[in-house]
Amino acid sequence: MAAKKLSLTPLNFRGFFATWWVETMVFAHVALVLSLIGFESIDSLVIDSARVLKDDLAAFVKVAIPLTFPQIFSGWSFIFVFSLLNFSIPSLLLVQTYPLEIFSLFSANNNPVEVFFFTLPLLIVAFLIIYLALQGLRSSFTRNRYRTVWNVQPDLPEWLNLLFLSAITLVAIQIILPFVTLSASIKSVQTILSAVSLAHREIFFTLYISFLTSIFCIPLALATALHLKNIRRGKLMWWFLIIAPFAIPPQLTGIGLIGIWNHPMLSSVYGSLMMPVMGNLARFLPVATLVTYAWLTNIDPVLFEASLIHQPSLLGRTIKINAPILAPGLIASSVFVFILSSGELATTLLVVPPGKSTLTIKIYNYLHYGTSETVAALSFVMIWIVLSLIVIFSLLIKRCKYMWSK
Repeated sequence: MAAKKLSLTPLNFRGFFATWWVETMVFAHVALVLSLIGFESIDSLVIDSARVLKDDLAAFVKVAIPLTFPQIFSGWSFIFVFSLLNFSIPSLLLVQTYPLEIFSLFSANNNPVEVFFFTLPLLIVAFLIIYLALQGLRSSFTRNRYRTVWNVQPDLPEWLNLLFLSAITLVAIQIILPFVTLSASIKSVQTILSAVSLAHREIFFTLYISFLTSIFCIPLALATALHLKNIRRGKLMWWFLIIAPFAIPPQLTGIGLIGIWNHPMLSSVYGSLMMPVMGNLARFLPVATLVTYAWLTNIDPVLFEASLIHQPSLLGRTIKINAPILAPGLIASSVFVFILSSGELATTLLVVPPGKSTLTIKIYNYLHYGTSETVAALSFVMIWIVLSLIVIFSLLIKRCKYMWSK
């Protein structure tokens, strides 16, 4: 009402700049995590030695940043690839992109081979960038962490401290802003209850396929991570094969599943909920593998060797020793996959069974219809579901670590 009295019009947040800004905020956490890992892996004694010869700014610029460059470059590489393959954000902000044309081409001719050759330039670029990111990614998985670069608080210029503060503030705003905007768009609790009632089937279906995906990924991720940890020859090739799915457009993953399972003899699988589960596994198994591998690298191998002496029985050793040691990493990988699966759109849109829909698909469709209040309510519900699961599983992981320490 106030906007009408003041003759104000809504902000037209569309186009290239809007897409760039939203994707920057969405994918910034990837660069943040990898950069943080890079700084944590620096031996603080190296920085202290540099500070004896130069001032703190020179030590930071000439020593700390070059040492973390592989991780910084990996962060940039993954953000580039994720942005390159993303279609949902540009399409909502009215920007035509290459990945969106994959949907159009497949809808027009239903020919997976033609779609593959159409996507080939995109695949080549994405695979090349992912391959270049391998060095930084592999160096991120080291057993020892020094936790802090500075043993003594650094004396950095005010402009640099201001830059750090601005970056932290921007990240905080990016986290808080969705809650504020969604809360402002919801008129009452009744709006949330109505939206949940309207989409309760989609909510349960989303949770169900996400749960199945998170369970199925555990043995697959553990087997792959153990193989990656123990292999001696061809390790670079295995690393590339594990992270290669990141470079495959999710639409192409869905089209590939359709091409494999769309057969009269396989109709029981093709029309079932296993299709979106397999799509999620194809997309997010690398995440589970990397999280599990990171946990394995932080476990002292002596623990497993000692278990051979204290518990000769394979079954007893697995239940009493190996399982508690591995549990935090496996739970963490499962949680990551669950969260990512609950928000998956592109692959699920192609392989979801007839008559079924996930909450993400419903929200995406409502965004096109312009029902902003319902979208806000459903998004609010989805965020709180994810946050609740994070809290629950964090407590579970903490409990597992406590039991392991005993």
